Amino acid sequence: MGLVDNILSESATLAASLLYHDERGSVRSTTAASTASATIRGAVTLAAGVLLAGCGARAGNGAAAEASGGAAAEVRAARARSNAAIAARDADAVVGFMVPDVVVTAGNGGVLVGRDSSRAAFARQFADSAFLGYVRTPDDVQPSSHRPLAAERGSWVGRWRRADGVQELHGTYLAMWRRTGAGWQIRSELFVTLRCTGSRACSTP
Repeated sequence: MGLVDNILSESATLAASLLYHDERGSVRSTTAASTASATIRGAVTLAAGVLLAGCGARAGNGAAAEASGGAAAEVRAARARSNAAIAARDADAVVGFMVPDVVVTAGNGGVLVGRDSSRAAFARQFADSAFLGYVRTPDDVQPSSHRPLAAERGSWVGRWRRADGVQELHGTYLAMWRRTGAGWQIRSELFVTLRCTGSRACSTP
């Protein structure tokens, strides 16, 4: 039995105890009858309030979940456009998804501070014909309910053409995104290289 059913049941019991009869079946106290009526009306009002409060809470939770899902989809879409910019070898477009003071820790442990540093690093790689690109694939995106931030966790792969095949670096990453006037932008990224395959070049640290 739910909370509302309990309220109504207990109110009905109380009302019945107030309405008692003498041996001829007449109501002994009109005051008791009035009290019973008021009790029932109060119970109905309380039950309606409980129902409305529950509906309001569910609606609020639903709206929050919808907003969170929308933010996560926006971050995933931004990541897809970032991948496309890398594939197009467009350094300006790549760093356009970063805040000016972005901090990036590369897969080898090197740290790049600021958008200009990341632009220069991408420009050098894009100028290398052996470089085939990076792809970052999000596994999970969790928007913050407290700040205009989102956490993205996923896997990445980088590819280079070598004389003996295609070298692939694989790893994991974590990115902090911030919602700005320009949309979702990367505040920081941490990449960790976990394995290398496809070429003897993997033997070089």
